[in-house]
Amino acid sequence: DHLRKFLIEYVPDSQTAIGLLIQNDSDYLLKKVEDKVLIDLILAIKQNDLHTTLFLKQLLCSVRGDSIRKAAASKLYEFAQEVMPQPYDHEVSVKRFLPTLFSQTVPQVEPKNCFEKIKVVTKKHVVQEGDSLWKIARIYRVELEALIKENGLDPDSCLPLGKELIIP
Repeated sequence: DHLRKFLIEYVPDSQTAIGLLIQNDSDYLLKKVEDKVLIDLILAIKQNDLHTTLFLKQLLCSVRGDSIRKAAASKLYEFAQEVMPQPYDHEVSVKRFLPTLFSQTVPQVEPKNCFEKIKVVTKKHVVQEGDSLWKIARIYRVELEALIKENGLDPDSCLPLGKELIIP
């Protein structure tokens, strides 16, 4: 708690503090931090990396208030070097930055030979409410990028409840 409060005080001025909060305490930011603090953090973000983009996309599809989602969308449009449509339309922004969220089809792949039918025992995690890629990666002590790659996840989509993830 002390470290969190310390980092939050430096949010407007320190990209390092913002990066540390997003990479190590995103669940707190997504669910518990006050709206004003979160908006200040979003507006202060300058680094466009995987962690930051995923964090902003999670905010975009979160249950947080309209001002938070609009600020996240604005930053995503800025990173994409696009002008955010005015007036703001949340559905248009979600379709722009999370296009696979609306796709319902899942391709079925048949094994090509008998060797592909053999199952390898691996660690698995079933996505539950409140889970995020950061949280799952932290629980199993794996790299976020490795978790995304192993499961063929699209960083542009939200985690569907009940999805079974393979832990690398």
